[in-house]
Amino acid sequence: MKVRKPSFDLSAVSRYNFGDNAVATHLLNSFHVIVPIGELYFIRSVRPFLKEAKSNELKSRLKSFIGQESVHDQVHRQVWNKLRDQGLPVDSFARFFSDVVIKHSESLYNRIFGAKASLSATVAFEHYTAALADTLFTPGSRLRASMEGAMGDLWSWHAAEELEHKSVAFDLLKDVDDNYLLRSAGMAVATSLLTFFTFFGAAWFIAGDKELSLERLSRDLWNLNSVIGEVWPSLANHIADYLRPDFHPDQKENYSLAAAALAELKLAG
Repeated sequence: MKVRKPSFDLSAVSRYNFGDNAVATHLLNSFHVIVPIGELYFIRSVRPFLKEAKSNELKSRLKSFIGQESVHDQVHRQVWNKLRDQGLPVDSFARFFSDVVIKHSESLYNRIFGAKASLSATVAFEHYTAALADTLFTPGSRLRASMEGAMGDLWSWHAAEELEHKSVAFDLLKDVDDNYLLRSAGMAVATSLLTFFTFFGAAWFIAGDKELSLERLSRDLWNLNSVIGEVWPSLANHIADYLRPDFHPDQKENYSLAAAALAELKLAG
C-alpha cells in the first residue's frame, strides 16, 4: 500500500458528468461531500485501537490506511471548488452533514455504544466502498465508462485504493473484538446512514441546481437505472457475503483489479 498524492484537472468536466444524467451526477456529488467528511471519521475510529493491532504488519498497513484516507479527504475537497463554480450548494450540505451527523452524533454514539461500535461501523463502511470499487472495475461494467474524463480518473484512483486497504479496518476489529454481532451491528448502522445521506444529499443538490429543469429531472430519474442499475444486485451480493460468520474481505480476489486501474492511471507502485 502506497500513499499517493495525485492531481486531477477537472476544468473540462461538464455539469452532468456521470452518464449525462443529472440524478446520477448528483448522487456522486453527494458522495463528494460524504466521503471526505466520513473518511476523517474512519481515521478517528481506528486511532484509539492502534496499539491493539497484534502484528507489526497490521500496524504498518494501518499507517498507510490513515495516509490514504487523509489524501482522499484532500482530493475530494478540491472537487468542491468545481461544484462551487457550477453554483451547486456544496458548502451548505457539507455544513449540514458535518454539524448534524458528525459533530453532534459521533460523540453521542460513542458515549452510548462505545468506541468499538464506531470501529465496527467503519469496517462496514469500508466494505461498502470496496464493494462499489469492485463493481466499478468488474469487466463489462458500465459505471466507469459512464464517468466523464478526469472525474472518472479520480474515482478510479479512489476506488483502487479502497480495494488496496479493504481488509485493514476489518483485521483491526478482529484483533480488538472478533464478535459477529458487533460486526453485524456495524453493517446495520452503516447501511442506514449511507443510504439515507447519499439520497438526501442528492436531493439537496437537485433542489439547489438552478439549471436543472423539471423536464430533465423527470427524464433522468426515469433513466437512472440505465446508469447505475448494476450497483443494486452487486451491493446485495456483497452485503450477503459480509454477513457470513466466516467472512473475510480477502476471500474475494480483486487486488488485481486495483493494480490494473492504478497502472492505467500511471499511479502503480
